Amino acid sequence: VLARHGQEEALKSASLCADSPLLPYSAELLLFLALDCETSGKAIQGLHVSHALSFLRHTQVFHEAVVGCARKVEVKYWPLLFPSGSDPIRLMSECLQSKPHVSARFLSVVQGYRGPRD
Repeated sequence: VLARHGQEEALKSASLCADSPLLPYSAELLLFLALDCETSGKAIQGLHVSHALSFLRHTQVFHEAVVGCARKVEVKYWPLLFPSGSDPIRLMSECLQSKPHVSARFLSVVQGYRGPRD
């Protein structure tokens, strides 16, 4: 829906299944698919990581999708997941109060993002 009809229609569709326990997994899969398309050269017209992130930012499962995807892909692809101004430390702090379990999942991502400290 996002690739063919745009963000507005995708948000309408997502709102219909907002209570589904599968929504976080579906959002993560969307982000992974967009990332795979951009990095493998198998483009799907209209589906880009930046579009998926913009769409997911308007949903309640944004943080879950980003951290889930980041934990499953190679670090070299993280610049696409964390464009300027959207680093994992900031995302972790955004969900610290309301979603501590999601914030905890960001810890390994933050460690990989910052690298080892002496």
